[in-house]
Amino acid sequence: MKRNSFFIGVLVLSLTSAALGCGGGDIGNEADLDISTGPDQDGGQNDPGALADGAADTSARPCDDGLDCTDDSSPSPDACDHVLLPGFCLIDDTCYPEGAEDPDNQCYSCQTAIATDTFMPDDTLACDDGDGCTTDDRCQDGQCVSGPVDCDDANPCTADTCVEGQCSHEAIAADCDDGDLCTINDACEQGVCKGSAVDCDDGNPCTDDLCDPDKGCLNPPVTSTEPVPCEDGNLCTVGDICVNGACQAGSDPPDCDDGNPCTDDGCVPSKGCVPLPNSLPCDDGDPCTVEDVCKGSVCTPGPGSLSCDDGNICTDDACVPGEGCVHTPNAQPCDDGEPCHLDDFCQGGACVPGPTALACDDLNVCTDDSCMEGVGCQYVDNTAPCTDGSVCTANDTCGAGKCTGTPISCDDGNECTIDSCDAMTGCLHEPDMLKPECRPQIVVDYPPRAATLDGTRDITITGSVTSKAGFITQLVVDFNGTPTPLLPDPVDGSFSLAVTSNQGINTIVIDAQDQLGRPDHVVQSYYYSTVWYPVDIDHPEQSQVKDGMMIFLGPEVWDDNDTSDADDIATIMTLFVKNLDLSGMISNPVATGKEYGCKYKVNLGTITFNKTDMPVDLVPVDGGLRIKVTIKDVYVPFNADFSGNLGLCNAFDTNGHVTVDWITIESTLLISVDANGEPVVQSTGAKVTMAEPKVSVSNFLVDLLKDFFLGDLKSMLQSAFEDQLGATLEDTVANALKSLALDQSFEIPPLVGGGDPIELAIKTRFSSINFTSAGGTLGFWATVVVPKGTTHNPLGSIGRAACLTGQPEPFTFPKKRQLELGLHDDFFNQITYGMYWGGALAIPLTAEDLGQDLSQYGITDMTLDVDFLLPPIISSCNPDDTLLMEIGDISIVADMKLFGAPVKMQIYTTMIAEAEIVAVDGEIGIALKDPRFLDLEIASIEGGLAGAEETMGTLMKETFMPKLLETFTGGALGSFPVPEIDLSSFDPSIPPGSVIAISLEEVLRIFGYTVLSGNVK
Repeated sequence: MKRNSFFIGVLVLSLTSAALGCGGGDIGNEADLDISTGPDQDGGQNDPGALADGAADTSARPCDDGLDCTDDSSPSPDACDHVLLPGFCLIDDTCYPEGAEDPDNQCYSCQTAIATDTFMPDDTLACDDGDGCTTDDRCQDGQCVSGPVDCDDANPCTADTCVEGQCSHEAIAADCDDGDLCTINDACEQGVCKGSAVDCDDGNPCTDDLCDPDKGCLNPPVTSTEPVPCEDGNLCTVGDICVNGACQAGSDPPDCDDGNPCTDDGCVPSKGCVPLPNSLPCDDGDPCTVEDVCKGSVCTPGPGSLSCDDGNICTDDACVPGEGCVHTPNAQPCDDGEPCHLDDFCQGGACVPGPTALACDDLNVCTDDSCMEGVGCQYVDNTAPCTDGSVCTANDTCGAGKCTGTPISCDDGNECTIDSCDAMTGCLHEPDMLKPECRPQIVVDYPPRAATLDGTRDITITGSVTSKAGFITQLVVDFNGTPTPLLPDPVDGSFSLAVTSNQGINTIVIDAQDQLGRPDHVVQSYYYSTVWYPVDIDHPEQSQVKDGMMIFLGPEVWDDNDTSDADDIATIMTLFVKNLDLSGMISNPVATGKEYGCKYKVNLGTITFNKTDMPVDLVPVDGGLRIKVTIKDVYVPFNADFSGNLGLCNAFDTNGHVTVDWITIESTLLISVDANGEPVVQSTGAKVTMAEPKVSVSNFLVDLLKDFFLGDLKSMLQSAFEDQLGATLEDTVANALKSLALDQSFEIPPLVGGGDPIELAIKTRFSSINFTSAGGTLGFWATVVVPKGTTHNPLGSIGRAACLTGQPEPFTFPKKRQLELGLHDDFFNQITYGMYWGGALAIPLTAEDLGQDLSQYGITDMTLDVDFLLPPIISSCNPDDTLLMEIGDISIVADMKLFGAPVKMQIYTTMIAEAEIVAVDGEIGIALKDPRFLDLEIASIEGGLAGAEETMGTLMKETFMPKLLETFTGGALGSFPVPEIDLSSFDPSIPPGSVIAISLEEVLRIFGYTVLSGNVK
């Protein structure tokens, strides 16, 4: 602002007046002034030479604005006031009295109670829209509205229109209704509705057929003094006549008797007399038939016949039709009751003895045979020499009617054979298949059961097989489904097989058989990988999987442009901005100096702003995020403090306020990760723009000084926001990202039985951050830790190791949806490993836990000690890339009573089944299909009860393993909550439970990752 002698003179005059106690009232008036710079307020009349030696120009300045509706005055030599008179509006430099209409809009008027600088809508005014086809024109919300003219002539056969204020009615072709019920198919013809006559004939001879235009068809009963004959359609009535519009049946029935006892004489209304066949008893006149019955209107022979049996086997009995029973002698074989004669026959109607004697030889050399008359054959024991036909006896003789001898001995002295004798072939020595000690014994020396191996993939399986029964006739080693026949060393039974390990499970199944056919069966497995993650709860970093968990956050996760709910990060940033302390960014005083002999200081008070409307835009860009924050309606109170040698400067002390319509802060934040897994956010520089501040003052001196301190204020606000808010945004976004790293615990229920649940802890830290315009991809080092609760000591949780290919497996999200979660198999395997390491897979069970009745197997008092010697793992390192669940060497110690006898067994089983990662009810788990491989080995049995091995093998395969599979499929194995982003951790003001959660749409497999793809719930 320019200084001039005119203003100095005004200041001196004012100070002198104040010192003498002259004058009164406020100095100046309060008004909102725009701070934008422009010409000096004296209109450029500031020539330093205009007044000499500071002399004041006291001449009055002309203030007449030429308007009748303003009161013009000059409060000071260099100012004019133009106050609008009551009852007037001043619009576009034109005076309008109260109620005056807007010349450009007949529905607007001057309404001083609402506004004096513009016309306002006036619904009390009349208007005319100039359209002759409308009526009831009126003002409404500042517009002239109306309704159409009614041209309806109530004729459906005309089209009614209004043209230039005149109604017209043009004939049309259309369906219509002429209102006459005696016409149908009404239609418009030349503007008139016409129809064709309706047919009222109801087909009833007992009614008259009429039509009434208002009522339609009428069918009243016929009127006649004589009976009107009719036919009611019933042939079983005679003399039908009309009565009250209906045909009434006559009272005389027809005569229908046909004289046949096998018919029922009836009448059918539609046919008249009809003889109906019946099924009554009758007599057809033949004595050889009984139970005659009517059939088809005729008496037919009955189903029974006359019995003519005279009880004599030597006569033929018959019935002659029309005559009766006849008995004729025959020559049939018969029995006269004497046992010592055979082939008796009939003669002259009687039975006589036959010519053949009874043979009584029983083919037994140890009896004497004869026949006694009236009694039959007799057999008396003897003591004659004999032979029993068996090579298993010696010294055979007759006694008590049997040939017997002394048994010979077949004992071969071998405890592993069952000795017996066959009567035809002699002594037999069958192998004892039930004694465990008599089976071949397979021992695997390397690899040990339930081993975890790294190093070279090529190993040699070594072991031995022996049998008490003699030499081994067959040995087959099946490695990963490929059987290889081997010949063990004949001296010590040793064998070996060189194999190449696969990533994950490797199964070894060995079958052997000895010379007596006894078998042995061994099932065991080991895990192989070049990468292992040893779990240590005190050092979680050593088992963390790089990019074990990855999250893709699309643009809508960062900012969905909806602040009604806290489900995106921009909304959370809005809450952060609400709590900004703008006052803390200002350094008081904002302006100091000396003007017109007075020193001044301007201090700002507490800054407030609109906290209900403060948009935050957060947009992913290459390398990070672009953020834009808009703060509206900024209000800044201030105090202007004056002092000086004149001693009167403090009379100008005053308060006021500054307003700023909007302030916008924009910055691009570059985001990366440091070596410690901490997100690093760097601002490229905050750019701050703002509307021009406006000042409200009640002191003319402050008004003169506002340009000095407002310029400083705007510059200070911009610098404070750029320097301090930029750094604050860096910290806020960094802290927001840090909260995405999971550090949480979850509980896994027991698989089966009444065991205790186990608590696993997920630990993560950032491994990678990558932003593009499509969104942000966040990678995490991830692990699962738990205190050790098992006695086993594997190398650690298995690693995929790129399926041993030595080639990288690049993973990228499909980015099909706004929120995608990727879980690497190595991290997922740490879930099941955590259960194993924590002891949750050592399970004591009872028969009740299996949920089945085992009495059908003869099993009672059963307990099972189940121990997973290896953790369950998932892997897709196979030729068809199928995700498999692999469980090696489950140890089962079974204690029970089998048919009352105590039995104890050691069993090992291994299983491979197709698996699927599923998300159900907010949890991720494993669903299993039918096993690809399921085999078990009964390693030992105590109690020696025959059949126990077969029974337990059946029980394990048909009962226990399906129950175990069912448990896995139910989601207990490795299930854990789908991770959610807890927004309440960003700021205490965010309501608890505000999360970014996935609404799952699809589960994908990409290399070693399971990807959950969806949108924000």
